[in-house]
Formats: sequence, C-alpha cells, structure tokens
Amino acid sequence: MIEGYQLHEKPGPVFYETMRQMSAIGNNLNQIAAKANALGFVDQPLYEKEALKWRKFQTEVKEKFLVPEKS
Repeated sequence: MIEGYQLHEKPGPVFYETMRQMSAIGNNLNQIAAKANALGFVDQPLYEKEALKWRKFQTEVKEKFLVPEKS
C-alpha cells in the first residue's frame, strides 16, 4: 500500500491484447465519424460492420473477465 492506495499486479498479456483491440475499434469509429462530418452522410454498411465488431468485442470481454469459469 502506498499513501492509502492498494497496488495491483501488472496485467497479463490478455489485458494488453484486449486494450489493443478496443483501441483499434475506437480508431475505426473515429474514422467513420470524420468521414461522415466531411461528406455529410454516414457510410451505413461500414458503420454497421464496426458496430457488430464492437458488440462482439463487448461479449468477448464480458466472457473473458466477468463470467465465472466452471471448475
């Protein structure tokens, strides 16, 4: 404990891979938003593809980190 804060262990490789995937999806969504602002319309198929990726990613994160494992 340092000044009232409990330190955590360094996260494993799964954490960093998860963060990389989240960053990539975020970058794609930012590119879609920039294109929509520049052109005045949203590329619907591309948006739906990225939204599907995001939903799948959310499910994977929940299963990996939140759902209890069977022993």
